[in-house]
Amino acid sequence: MRTRVFVVSLLVVAGLTACTPGATGPAATPTPQPTTINIPAITIPADCENLVDTATYAATIGTTPLNDPTLAETYPVGHLTPTAAPDGAAVDEVVDAGTQLRCVWRDPGADVTYLQVQISSVGEGVGAEYLKKLQLDDYVCDDILGGTRCTLAGTDPQYQVEIGDTAFVRDDMVVRIDQADFPTANLLDAVVATLWHD
Repeated sequence: MRTRVFVVSLLVVAGLTACTPGATGPAATPTPQPTTINIPAITIPADCENLVDTATYAATIGTTPLNDPTLAETYPVGHLTPTAAPDGAAVDEVVDAGTQLRCVWRDPGADVTYLQVQISSVGEGVGAEYLKKLQLDDYVCDDILGGTRCTLAGTDPQYQVEIGDTAFVRDDMVVRIDQADFPTANLLDAVVATLWHD
């Protein structure tokens, strides 16, 4: 999580009147100065239930099971601690290593229907490199919500259902939304509203 608040300390010295004969002027009044500069903060929720507002959660996800334990045995989900990517790692691996929250909504009995949202913090320059990689992979990118969104949509060859992958890069953060047979409306907007406080 990158939350930066810079506090600027100002030393204000008021003019003093010397105690000498004939010195009668009033002391100078210091001009008020700002003492805090707030940088827009990024907040990553500690749990998946708070990734979007209540209304969006109910309308988009409803009662779909979250982070099924059988999945968690082999695939880390929930609140995660970022790790360092190995030397020479591909940019995808760097993004995965920086994951701080991964949420998977899926009925254990479903063959293909699922929604996954992944929030990653990455180093400076990684986001731009990642966007280049996505464009080479035929993602369609546009500037939106203060960042860049790249999308790739298609049809699952086995189940013939709609699948989609969305990546959003802003500042040093990457948001991934991967879904199959799980339509959503304005989900990215709701996630961005939770993460960034403009």
